[in-house]
Amino acid sequence: MKEIRGFFEITGLSLLPVLVLLLALAAPLRGGGGESSSASSAAPALPGEKTAAETQVTPARAPTLEELLPPTPGLDLSVLAGSGTAAGTPELSAEEKTVPAAAPASPDRSLTVTVLRAGAKEEMSLRDYLVGVVAAEMPASFEPEALAAQAVAARTDTLYRRLVAHPHREADCCADPGCCKAYLSPEELRERWGGDYERWSACIARAVDETDGEVLTWEGEPIFAAFHAASQGRTEDSENVWLAALPYLRSVPTLETGAEVPGFQKTAEFSLSEFRDRVLARYPEADLSGSPESWIDAEERSDGGRLISLRIGGVSLSGTELRTLLGLRSAQTDWTLEGETFRFVTQGYGHGVGLSQYGAEVMARDGASWEEILLHYYTGAELEEMTSLSGLGDVFSA
Repeated sequence: MKEIRGFFEITGLSLLPVLVLLLALAAPLRGGGGESSSASSAAPALPGEKTAAETQVTPARAPTLEELLPPTPGLDLSVLAGSGTAAGTPELSAEEKTVPAAAPASPDRSLTVTVLRAGAKEEMSLRDYLVGVVAAEMPASFEPEALAAQAVAARTDTLYRRLVAHPHREADCCADPGCCKAYLSPEELRERWGGDYERWSACIARAVDETDGEVLTWEGEPIFAAFHAASQGRTEDSENVWLAALPYLRSVPTLETGAEVPGFQKTAEFSLSEFRDRVLARYPEADLSGSPESWIDAEERSDGGRLISLRIGGVSLSGTELRTLLGLRSAQTDWTLEGETFRFVTQGYGHGVGLSQYGAEVMARDGASWEEILLHYYTGAELEEMTSLSGLGDVFSA
C-alpha cells in the first residue's frame, strides 16, 4: 500500500477514485450469500473425520444413516479467496490463521485396549472394541435402550478385567465368549449383515456413543458386569453359579418368556450309554452300576429354580458343572428317565447372573431407560464416568 501511495504521489493522480473502484470490486468477495453459505449445510463428517472447510472433531455420537453416506464435498476456499491474492482480499492476521484446537476426544476413543484374538494381540480403541462386542453379543434389532444397557455392561466388564481381575497377562481381554466376551471385526460384521451393514452398525455405534464413558461401579471400582441371554422368572445369585457372593449380582425378577426368546425351552436327550460315557469320562469315580433311576439324586435348587448341586453316581456336581458336562443351555433344568433315555428340558439360556439381555429388551419395550435397566439387574451399583476410575488417571490427565 505504501508503494501504491508513492506511485500516485509521484504521478500526481488522485488516489481516492482508485480506492473506491477497488472497494467496489471487493464487495462481492466479502458478501455472506451465495456459495459461501453452503459450507454450513454440507453433510457433516463422521466422528473423527475432517471436512474440507473446517478442522474440528465432531461430537461423540453415532452417525445417522445419512452421515454414513459419502459427505458432500466442502467448498474450495482457495477459489473463493483467489488463493489469497485477489484484489480486495485482505491478508489474515496470525491469530486468524491459527487452526482452532480440536475438541477433547471421547473417553472411549481415548483409551486403547489390547485384545487376544485368533492367537494374536490386537490393539484398538475401547470404542471400536465395544462396537464389535455389542454386535457379537446382542441382536442389533433390539431396542436402543437395551443396546445401550449392553454397551455399558460390556464397557464395565472390560475395565473390570483390565483394572481388577487381570485374566490375561499379555492383554486386557480376549475374544472368547467362554472366557471374556465375543467380538466381531467390521469385516466379519459386513459378511454377517451384508447389505444391512450400514443400518445395523449405526444402531450399535449409537448405543456405544450415547453411553460414552459410562460404567457401573461398586465402592469406586468397576463391577464384574456379568450378562446372559435369558432367564425364567428370576436371575441368579452369583454364589449359586460361581464361588463369590457379590452384592451387586443378586437374584431379581425378569420378565422375558418364550414369547420373546427363540429356543427359550430346549430339550436334550441322552441314551443311557451316552450319559454313562459322558459322566465317567469326566468323573471316573462315579458309580453307575446300579439302576439308572438311582444315578441322579440329592438335587438342590435356588429360589429361581436353577440347580445349585446334585449327585450323579455318588459324585457331587454343581449345576454349572452339569450344564457343562451335558452341553445344556441352562442349569434351570428338569429331567426324566423315559425308557432307555434321559430327557433334560431347560428354560432360558446362559448362567443366569446379572443382566438378562432379553429381559432388558422387554424392559426397553415397556419404556425403561438404559439406566433403569442396569440398576435393576445390578443391585446397588452406581453409574459413573470411567474418567474418575483409579488406574486410568494417566490416560485422561494428559
